[in-house]
Amino acid sequence: MKNIFDYMTKETTVSEFTPEDAAEVANMAAANDAYRKERIRVLLDDQGSVNKVLLKISFLQENRIRVLEGQSEITSDQFRAWVDGQID
Repeated sequence: MKNIFDYMTKETTVSEFTPEDAAEVANMAAANDAYRKERIRVLLDDQGSVNKVLLKISFLQENRIRVLEGQSEITSDQFRAWVDGQID
């Protein structure tokens, strides 16, 4: 199986790509993106990570702001779903 970097040489032009090459590159890019997003989620969940602490602080601050604005607090699951939606 080829690596995505096999398609990224100076000698290769767009006209040399076959539809199969384009599909393979698109699949590799999608897999790479999915891996990157999952890696971010894992890092946010790492109990020994400063990321977990910052996520908790952000959650508490969000609820403080919501209360000051007269809105109801959100649950940690709602906040996490929002955070996951911000990963792009």
